[in-house]
Amino acid sequence: MAGAEVHSAPTKSFVRANDKATSADDYRFLPKPRAAFSLDNVRNLMVVRDPEAAIDVLDRLMASFGGCTKIKNLFELEAPERHARFDLLSLMVTVPFDTGLTYGQLAEHGNAGSWESYATRPVGMIPARWTAGVARAVENLSSPELGSLPAIMHCEIQIMCGSQDAPRRVLGTATAAHDSAEVIHV
Repeated sequence: MAGAEVHSAPTKSFVRANDKATSADDYRFLPKPRAAFSLDNVRNLMVVRDPEAAIDVLDRLMASFGGCTKIKNLFELEAPERHARFDLLSLMVTVPFDTGLTYGQLAEHGNAGSWESYATRPVGMIPARWTAGVARAVENLSSPELGSLPAIMHCEIQIMCGSQDAPRRVLGTATAAHDSAEVIHV
């Protein structure tokens, strides 16, 4: 996007998403499926020159995606909260992305190879439980309740001013290493 440097980020790991779904501080007491409350599994970072450019990019994103699902403005935090976040401030906007498919189409046999392959790569749990979970997901996606609904992904875009980009990358590398360690030790 003009006026912004775009950086892809890895998707949220299963372990991290599962931790949020079961954490009392996050989604544990919300209705099932709790994982549906995790709206930032697909993420990107956009670096702009200054706050005015951030607002411009935000406006253009909202116009491109027809609005947003959620917005978090860390620039509004009070000083103690800012310091607790290492003074790294951003606008975090979650936008809806229509895949053009229904949930049923995602579960169709044309995608069976992808589901089978995914089922053979357990992350963060014993293989039998993982495989059963994947089978349950395909069954739910194919159900009459969900099968005809549009498959819409909610993607988070973090908009940050360039002066904060370097420290963010260092912290992001440390976080990625921590996430990898969680996967190994679970």
